[in-house]
Amino acid sequence: PNACVVFTQKEFNGALPECKVGVQFTVRGGMQLCGGNSQLVRISNDGKIQNDKWNKVLLKIDWNDKVVVGQVDTRGKGYAPAIQTVPFRDNACEGFGYLYIYNTDVQATCWFTSLRIKQEQGDALSGLDAGALQARAILAKNLQEKQYQSAVEADMEVGMVMGAIKSTAQHGMNLAEEQRANNRAF
Repeated sequence: PNACVVFTQKEFNGALPECKVGVQFTVRGGMQLCGGNSQLVRISNDGKIQNDKWNKVLLKIDWNDKVVVGQVDTRGKGYAPAIQTVPFRDNACEGFGYLYIYNTDVQATCWFTSLRIKQEQGDALSGLDAGALQARAILAKNLQEKQYQSAVEADMEVGMVMGAIKSTAQHGMNLAEEQRANNRAF
């Protein structure tokens, strides 16, 4: 399901950018926040989102820096550590006057059981170290790159065993390059 929760300063009258969107949360192949420049940023969660299972989402807002930190609890065991902050979609947003909750998929239904909006005194992000958030984001990116590289190396190994990638001793081309060269000759 493609659910959206949008906090805006102004009322929606046909064009979302004119509303001064502060926070836009969406579920599209994972839970994401739409930040400045309309970039989608995945928020940390503790597992894969499953159909017909309830998830808890926590969005902490820092009005001074106009950023949001999103966390998800998919297992009911507590929120996953935050990875990064996401800037407001529109930095000119000065407050929230409207909340829009909607589903963008006509073939699916997204259910909401409760919505609690709470304004805390002081810094909403207290207890979250910005340096730690940055370090977690870098660590998550490096881990993702390492997993990708391992998958590529495994594919290359399989290709070499099959003889499709291994270079021949005579001319140094792999099988695909040799076939391409042979086909050009005709």
